[in-house]
Amino acid sequence: MDFLYACAKKHRFKIKQVYRMAYNLTYPCKLEKSGAHADLLTSHKNIIIYFKNDEHNLGTVVYEDKLKEDAASGYTNDNSHMKILKETKGYEGTGVMFDGENYHEAFFPKKGKRIALVVNI
Repeated sequence: MDFLYACAKKHRFKIKQVYRMAYNLTYPCKLEKSGAHADLLTSHKNIIIYFKNDEHNLGTVVYEDKLKEDAASGYTNDNSHMKILKETKGYEGTGVMFDGENYHEAFFPKKGKRIALVVNI
Protein backbone atom coordinates (compact mmCIF):
# COMPACT_ATOMS: atom_id res chain seq x y z
CA MET A 1 0.00 0.00 0.00
CA ASP A 2 2.91 2.37 0.73
CA PHE A 3 4.15 1.81 -2.82
CA LEU A 4 0.68 2.52 -4.24
CA TYR A 5 0.29 5.73 -2.22
CA ALA A 6 3.79 6.84 -3.29
CA CYS A 7 2.76 6.31 -6.95
CA ALA A 8 -0.43 8.32 -6.35
CA LYS A 9 1.54 11.20 -4.86
CA LYS A 10 4.19 11.17 -7.58
CA HIS A 11 1.69 10.95 -10.47
CA ARG A 12 -0.99 13.12 -8.83
CA PHE A 13 -4.01 10.86 -8.60
CA LYS A 14 -6.24 10.13 -5.64
CA ILE A 15 -7.03 6.80 -4.08
CA LYS A 16 -10.47 6.90 -2.48
CA GLN A 17 -10.93 3.15 -2.22
CA VAL A 18 -9.04 0.03 -3.29
CA TYR A 19 -11.58 -2.46 -4.67
CA ARG A 20 -9.12 -5.15 -5.64
CA MET A 21 -5.37 -5.68 -5.75
CA ALA A 22 -3.83 -8.80 -7.28
CA TYR A 23 -0.62 -10.06 -8.78
CA ASN A 24 -1.09 -11.60 -12.20
CA LEU A 25 1.41 -14.36 -12.95
CA THR A 26 1.13 -15.68 -16.48
CA TYR A 27 3.14 -18.30 -18.32
CA PRO A 28 3.29 -19.16 -22.02
CA CYS A 29 0.19 -20.85 -23.35
CA LYS A 30 -1.39 -21.43 -26.74
CA LEU A 31 -3.25 -18.10 -26.55
CA GLU A 32 -1.82 -14.75 -27.62
CA LYS A 33 -4.00 -12.62 -25.31
CA SER A 34 -6.22 -13.02 -22.26
CA GLY A 35 -9.49 -11.97 -23.90
CA ALA A 36 -11.12 -8.55 -23.72
CA HIS A 37 -12.62 -7.86 -20.30
CA ALA A 38 -13.30 -5.33 -17.57
CA ASP A 39 -12.13 -6.33 -14.09
CA LEU A 40 -15.20 -5.06 -12.21
CA LEU A 41 -18.81 -4.32 -13.14
CA THR A 42 -18.67 -0.91 -11.45
CA SER A 43 -16.99 2.41 -12.22
CA HIS A 44 -13.28 2.33 -11.31
CA LYS A 45 -9.74 2.98 -12.52
CA ASN A 46 -7.20 0.28 -13.37
CA ILE A 47 -3.54 0.52 -12.52
CA ILE A 48 -1.18 -2.10 -13.94
CA ILE A 49 2.45 -2.16 -12.85
CA TYR A 50 4.79 -4.51 -14.70
CA PHE A 51 7.36 -6.29 -12.51
CA LYS A 52 8.65 -9.14 -14.68
CA ASN A 53 8.23 -9.71 -18.38
CA ASP A 54 9.73 -11.85 -21.11
CA GLU A 55 12.09 -10.25 -23.63
CA HIS A 56 9.16 -9.16 -25.82
CA ASN A 57 7.89 -6.81 -23.07
CA LEU A 58 4.30 -7.82 -23.63
CA GLY A 59 1.87 -5.32 -22.21
CA THR A 60 -1.81 -4.52 -22.29
CA VAL A 61 -4.26 -3.44 -24.99
CA VAL A 62 -6.96 -0.97 -23.89
CA TYR A 63 -9.96 -0.60 -26.18
CA GLU A 64 -12.25 2.39 -26.73
CA ASP A 65 -15.28 0.16 -26.09
CA LYS A 66 -16.66 0.31 -22.56
CA LEU A 67 -18.50 -2.16 -20.42
CA LYS A 68 -22.25 -2.01 -21.01
CA GLU A 69 -24.50 -1.17 -18.04
CA ASP A 70 -26.44 -4.42 -18.43
CA ALA A 71 -23.35 -6.65 -18.73
CA ALA A 72 -23.75 -10.01 -16.99
CA SER A 73 -19.97 -10.41 -16.74
CA GLY A 74 -16.88 -8.37 -17.48
CA TYR A 75 -15.92 -10.49 -20.53
CA THR A 76 -16.81 -10.14 -24.18
CA ASN A 77 -16.46 -12.90 -26.74
CA ASP A 78 -16.00 -10.63 -29.74
CA ASN A 79 -13.40 -7.89 -29.82
CA SER A 80 -12.92 -7.96 -33.60
CA HIS A 81 -14.84 -4.69 -34.00
CA MET A 82 -13.11 -2.86 -31.12
CA LYS A 83 -10.79 0.07 -31.75
CA ILE A 84 -7.58 0.24 -29.76
CA LEU A 85 -7.37 3.25 -27.44
CA LYS A 86 -3.82 2.50 -26.25
CA GLU A 87 -1.35 -0.34 -26.17
CA THR A 88 1.43 -0.55 -23.60
CA LYS A 89 4.68 -2.43 -24.05
CA GLY A 90 4.86 -3.58 -20.44
CA TYR A 91 8.48 -2.75 -19.80
CA GLU A 92 9.62 -3.91 -16.36
CA GLY A 93 9.30 -1.13 -13.80
CA THR A 94 6.64 0.79 -15.75
CA GLY A 95 2.91 1.05 -15.36
CA VAL A 96 -0.31 2.30 -16.90
CA MET A 97 -3.57 3.69 -15.53
CA PHE A 98 -6.85 3.79 -17.44
CA ASP A 99 -10.63 3.90 -16.99
CA GLY A 100 -11.62 0.46 -15.71
CA GLU A 101 -14.83 0.48 -17.73
CA ASN A 102 -12.79 0.18 -20.92
CA TYR A 103 -12.31 -3.36 -22.14
CA HIS A 104 -8.68 -4.45 -22.05
CA GLU A 105 -6.59 -7.58 -22.44
CA ALA A 106 -3.09 -8.71 -21.59
CA PHE A 107 -0.60 -10.38 -23.89
CA PHE A 108 0.63 -13.78 -22.72
CA PRO A 109 4.41 -14.31 -22.73
CA LYS A 110 5.95 -16.39 -25.50
CA LYS A 111 8.49 -17.79 -23.04
CA GLY A 112 9.38 -17.06 -19.47
CA LYS A 113 6.77 -15.38 -17.31
CA ARG A 114 4.92 -12.12 -16.88
CA ILE A 115 4.23 -10.68 -13.43
CA ALA A 116 2.09 -7.58 -13.05
CA LEU A 117 0.34 -5.92 -10.13
CA VAL A 118 -3.25 -5.01 -11.00
CA VAL A 119 -5.02 -2.50 -8.77
CA ASN A 120 -8.64 -1.43 -9.15
CA ILE A 121 -9.38 1.88 -7.43
